[in-house]
Amino acid sequence: MAEAEQFPERAEYLAARDLIVQKLGWQCEVWGGYLLVAGGWCLAQKEDVFQLVGLAALLAGLGLLGWVTRRRVTRTALCVRGDRVGIYRRGRLDMEVAREDIVLLRTSILNTVKFALAPCMGVFLGLIPVVDAFRAPAGGLALLDVAAGVALSVSAGVSLVFLIYTRHVWRVLQLPCKSRVWAAEDFRVSRQEASRLGYE
Repeated sequence: MAEAEQFPERAEYLAARDLIVQKLGWQCEVWGGYLLVAGGWCLAQKEDVFQLVGLAALLAGLGLLGWVTRRRVTRTALCVRGDRVGIYRRGRLDMEVAREDIVLLRTSILNTVKFALAPCMGVFLGLIPVVDAFRAPAGGLALLDVAAGVALSVSAGVSLVFLIYTRHVWRVLQLPCKSRVWAAEDFRVSRQEASRLGYE
């Protein structure tokens, strides 16, 4: 495409090959699903306080899954033309910036280790009812409690894998924003797509 060519107002007017579409991780799906399981576990308990917590967890899980579904439909996309980049948000041209206005963020292994502590703790906490099930007499621990523990361990383990993958396999670019709240937006892309913007 010619460098002087104008960016169209809507992303749908561009060919798919001309767009670099934001990659989203899967943390929201993982924890949204877990909240549904945790909510079901709470609702199965007899105490009234668990009923309220369970209902809140179910609503939070559904809200999180609904939010991420909407976010996937309205992902940010970039169109590169020479030294100019069109930023499309919710399918419309939001900004046109110079290529150098997009910054590659370097991922810190130390920060990854810090972020990984919470999912690692979740894995071990989820194993507690599983271990207790082997030590308790037959029928001493409800199968539902064991299932809830397994769900926490699996969710935390998958979350840990996705955390490492999205931080160290993908590239994170920082895009300028017009928002009054956020000055920049993190934009994850594959290494191949980052190379189209001049980042290796």
